[in-house]
This record gives sequence, structure tokens and C-alpha cells, in this order.
Amino acid sequence: MNPQRKKIILFTFVLLIIGVLLQVFIPHLMPGVWTLELLFFFLLSMWSAYFLDRGKGATPLQFAQRMQILSMVRIFTSIGIFLIFILTNRSQAISVAVCFLAFYFLFAIFETIVLRKR
Repeated sequence: MNPQRKKIILFTFVLLIIGVLLQVFIPHLMPGVWTLELLFFFLLSMWSAYFLDRGKGATPLQFAQRMQILSMVRIFTSIGIFLIFILTNRSQAISVAVCFLAFYFLFAIFETIVLRKR
């Protein structure tokens, strides 16, 4: 298995443990769909790793193009899923939005750090 994928799995597992602890000790902060949000970002990160692995040996220009495509797909799918979560959970809209954005930024920062070490 690719080392980047192992890191994604470990990072997601750490976030899952933190989320469970937060839900146990501070349940009003965690929306009911936080596990679905985490699953979405895990799958998106795994797909990103696969997409970039398929382009190994590419020129720097091709790598940059792949990263731009990846960024566009990530942004548009995130906006779509974000809207679905908000519209289906109107009573918890603020906590869903905060949790979703926290996961988005955490995974974006994590993937940037992992890519820099590549």
C-alpha cells in the first residue's frame, strides 16, 4: 500500500477518535452527520492519492494540471455535499457547517503537508 494512503488512513482514524471523544463529552457540538462528513473527506483523499499516483513520472506541467483538476473536483464536490448536508439537517445547520469546514481545512492542510514531503 502507498505510504500516502497509510497516512490518510491514520489521519482519518485519529480524527474519528477525536470525534467520538467530542461526541461523548460535548455532544451538543457534534452534528449527527459528522461521521458521514468524515467518510466523505476520507474517500475524497483516497481518490486524490490514487489520482496523483496514476500520474507518476509525469512532467512538472502535467503534475500541475493534475493538481488543478483535483482542486476543482474537490471544491465542486465539497460544495455539493455541503449543500446536501445543510439542506437535509436544517435544525443543525450551524454545527454541520462548522464541522464540515473544519474537516475540509484539516484534510486540505494534511494533504498539502503530505504532498510537500513527496
